[in-house]
Amino acid sequence: MTIELTDNELSINDYVSSDPIVLAAFRTASDSGRSPDNYIDVVLGLGAQVASLASNTVGVEKLEASISQAQNTIGLITKQLSDSIKQQITNFSAEDGTLVSAFSEVMEEFRNDIDELTSDENSPMRVAIMTSLADAQRRIEANAVQAAEKQQAALARMLDPLDPQSPLRAITERLDGVSRAITEVKESQTKELAKVEALESGIFGGMEYEEVVVRSIQTVAAFAGDECVPTGNSIGRVSRNKLGDAIIDLKVGSAVYGRMVMEAKNKKLSKREWESERDGSLENRAATGFIGLCKHLDDMPTGNRIIILNPQAIILAFDPEHDDNELVFLIYHLVRIATLNESGTLDEVSAGEVNHYLGETMKALESFDSITRTASSIRKAAGKIYDEAKELQDSMTANLSAAQAALIPHIESASMIEGRSHADGEPPELTL
Repeated sequence: MTIELTDNELSINDYVSSDPIVLAAFRTASDSGRSPDNYIDVVLGLGAQVASLASNTVGVEKLEASISQAQNTIGLITKQLSDSIKQQITNFSAEDGTLVSAFSEVMEEFRNDIDELTSDENSPMRVAIMTSLADAQRRIEANAVQAAEKQQAALARMLDPLDPQSPLRAITERLDGVSRAITEVKESQTKELAKVEALESGIFGGMEYEEVVVRSIQTVAAFAGDECVPTGNSIGRVSRNKLGDAIIDLKVGSAVYGRMVMEAKNKKLSKREWESERDGSLENRAATGFIGLCKHLDDMPTGNRIIILNPQAIILAFDPEHDDNELVFLIYHLVRIATLNESGTLDEVSAGEVNHYLGETMKALESFDSITRTASSIRKAAGKIYDEAKELQDSMTANLSAAQAALIPHIESASMIEGRSHADGEPPELTL
C-alpha cells in the first residue's frame, strides 16, 4: 500500500482490507445501491471530521480557560487599584487627613501672626479678621471634604466594569463577546460530534445482538459459498413460531445440499432450554444443523465457552464487541461438515476422513472445556485451603491466649515463693 499526499489530493494505492466489519459495512452499502467509490469517500471524511473535532475541542477548552483566567486577573487588579485609590483619597481628605491638616496649620500660623499684630483683643481689625478666617476655614474644610467625596465617587464609577461610562466596560464587553463566541463554537461542535456518533451508531451500532451475530454468520457463510438469510421476524413451518434467527443453505455451486439454523440469545438458558431451542429451531426451519450463540459467557449453562450437544448442534459464547470472529468460523465449519455428512452428501472416503478429524476436533474442544473447569476447580480449592488455614490460625491463637491466661496466676504464685514477683512488670509471654 502506498499513500501520496499533495495540496489538493490524497491518493491511496493497492489498499486491501480483510476486516469483517469493514467488509460488512461496504457489503451493506453495496446492497443498498451505493457506489463503493463514493462510500469510501464518506467513511474517510467521517473519520477526518471525528479527528478534527477531537483536536478542536481541546483547543477551544484551553482558550476558554485562558479567557476565564484573564477575566479573574483583571477583576482582581481592578479591585486592588480601586481599594488603593479610595484609601489614599480617604487619608488625604478626611477631617484629620493631610489636606485639612495642612490648611489648618497654615491658618493657625496666620492667626498667630495676626494675634501678634493685633494684640488688643478689642481691636476691630482683630475681631473682623478672626471672624473672616474662621468662616473661611469652615468653608475650605467643607469644600475639601465635598470635593474628595465627589472624586471618590467618580473613581468608583470609572473602576466599575458594569458602569456604562467606565473605560473598563469596553474590555468587559469584548471578553463577554469572546466568551459567547466560544460557547457557540462548543455547542456547534457538540452537535456535530453527536451527528458523527449517530452516523457511526447507524453503521456499526444501535442494533440488537441478534442482528449483529446474523451479520457475522453471513460473513462466514459468504466465504464458504453458502447463503445465510435472517428469519428472526418471520414465521416458519410451525404456525405462529419464529424460532430460528437465521437459516444457512449449504451450497456447492447453485445446488443446496443441506441446511443449518442459527439461534441467538442475550439471556441465561439452562442446557435443557438450549436443547428445546435446538429442537424447535430445527423443526421450524427444516434444518439438520444447529448453531446457538450466547452473548455472555456467564449465561452459558456450564460456564464453558463451547457446549457440544451433538456433532450437528453446538452452542458458543460469542460477544462480537470483544471476541474474535474466528470462533464463529470454527464452529460454523464444524457444524457444516457434520451436517453435510449427516445428509449423505460426502462420499464414503471423505466421510470417514471428515468424521475422524471432526471427532478429534470435538475431543480437543472437550479438553478445552475440561481445562476451563479444572482451572475453576483449582481456584475454588485454593480459596478453600486459604480459608481453612486462616481458621486454623485463628483457632490456635485463641487457644494459646486462653492457655496463657490460665497459667499466669500459677506463674505469679511460683514467682512470689521464689521472691521474684511480676506485679510491677509485664507478665511472661507464652510463644510457640
